[in-house]
Amino acid sequence: MPQKPEATASPELLTVVETAKTLRISQGTVRAWVLNRKIPYVKVGSRVLFKQADIQSFINRNTVQAA
Repeated sequence: MPQKPEATASPELLTVVETAKTLRISQGTVRAWVLNRKIPYVKVGSRVLFKQADIQSFINRNTVQAA
């Protein structure tokens, strides 16, 4: 039986919908942040996608520490 090719080590890409759910914000806010370049994204043709690692870094950069 032929083996399936191994998956490449590419990062998981999230859609606008998945990113909005992850950040618990609206899809419109995600799109506005893309237009204003406030959040890193990947452009694949006409699709806008987000690296899961970039979203986690974005969360970490915007975390406010307690006093």
